[in-house]
Formats: sequence, C-alpha cells, structure tokens
Amino acid sequence: MSVMTPVTRPELTLPDSEAARLRAAYEAAEVVLEYGSGGSTVMAGEMPNTKVFSVESDPDWAAMMREWFAQNPPAQGSEVDVIWADLGETKDWGYPKNRSGYMRYARYPLAVWENMMSFASPMWCWWMGGFARAVPWPRPCARKSP
Repeated sequence: MSVMTPVTRPELTLPDSEAARLRAAYEAAEVVLEYGSGGSTVMAGEMPNTKVFSVESDPDWAAMMREWFAQNPPAQGSEVDVIWADLGETKDWGYPKNRSGYMRYARYPLAVWENMMSFASPMWCWWMGGFARAVPWPRPCARKSP
C-alpha cells in the first residue's frame, strides 16, 4: 500500500477586497467557469451545490489540482472538473514556452465546450491573464434555477 503525499492547498493570490468580491459572485452562482486554476478554483469548490469547470494549460498543475480535489473533495453537492488544454510545453503560470504549439492555442478557450453533455452554462467566467476580473456571462447563456 502506497502512502499518498498531501498536496499543499493552492493559494488565492488576490488582494482581500477582490477576493471578497469574487467569493460573493461565486456564492451566488450555480455554475462557475474559470480559465486558469488555483486558489479561486479551491474557493469555488468549497461552495455547496456548485458545478466548477476550470481550464488549465499546464499539465502538471492540472494534475496537482485534480489530486488536491481527490484528497480534499468539494463541498456537498458540488463538482470540480479541471480540464487540461494542451498548448504544448508551458512555463510559469501556464504560458507557452515557445510558439511551437500555436495551432493548439484555440483549444484553451474551447476545450471546456467539447463535451457539451456534462457542461452547464456558467453564471460567472473567471479569466486569469494579463489582468484578472470576474466577467458576467452573457444572459442568454446564464443558468439559474427558479
């Protein structure tokens, strides 16, 4: 029997005021879509009755996030799906190391949409990039139970 090495909790790297706003948005959502995974993904997974989709370009980070949730299951009624989008070799923060995989770059925003059977339209989309902000999803795609 092998001993599982505990995964260190991914840190939420937002200032307190932004973290509070993101928490409030996620608490109101039933479905969350993130581009880039980490502390915000963990926070979303701690919300009860929430479906979380997180698209990640770094295969090692995606594997670590999946292992985190295997060791620390999401809240009751919640699911977290970390989706790896293969962009080729990556460096820090999942940025491509070079342009050799440029033909796959469109997979990053589109990978989550490939399995429409399990995908639910998000109320909030969180994009980690040159800037970070919560973006309200267009109303025709938003889902909220009556």
